[in-house]
Order: sequence, then C-alpha cells, then structure tokens
Amino acid sequence: MQHKMSRGDLLDLKGALVERGWATEEVRRYRRAALRSHPLRTKEWDYYCVLAKDYGLAVTVADNDYLGFLGVTWFDFRTASFISEEALARIIRCCH
Repeated sequence: MQHKMSRGDLLDLKGALVERGWATEEVRRYRRAALRSHPLRTKEWDYYCVLAKDYGLAVTVADNDYLGFLGVTWFDFRTASFISEEALARIIRCCH
C-alpha cells in the first residue's frame, strides 16, 4: 500500500529521508544544507511533463553539483515522432 506524505522537512538531521510516499502537491521542504553526502554525489533536478492528445512537452533541469543539464523534448503523438535537445554546462561553485 502506498503512503500519502504529510507536511514537514524532507531530510532529517542525518540527511536521510524523513518519509517515503507520494503527494499531489509540494508538502516537504528541501534544504540543500541538510545534505550529508559528498558534494560530487549531490544530484538535484526538476522534471516537468505536459501531455495533450496530440502533443507533449518534457523538460529536465538538473544540477549535479559539477555539471548542469537542460533537456527539452517535444512529442508529436499524431506522427509518433519527437524532437529532443540537450545542453550541458560546467558549474563552478565558490566557497567562502
């Protein structure tokens, strides 16, 4: 049985997930400072997908701490075809 998540922080003090499950809206607060992993293992991304009867659009925006990624795909369901474009960017972070 799947579990509907409640409101609160996404990660506990040790950097682990507080709760696993699903939600129909944003219910968990994400704070990058709560992560306890090595910076090169940090992977953050957003994925958006909008579908209609004849067309669809999918967008991925990712920050892998050392590399950025942007991907866009346009789907044409009438012709069973798609167009996809991707771009990579080097990310430079400065720590004070």
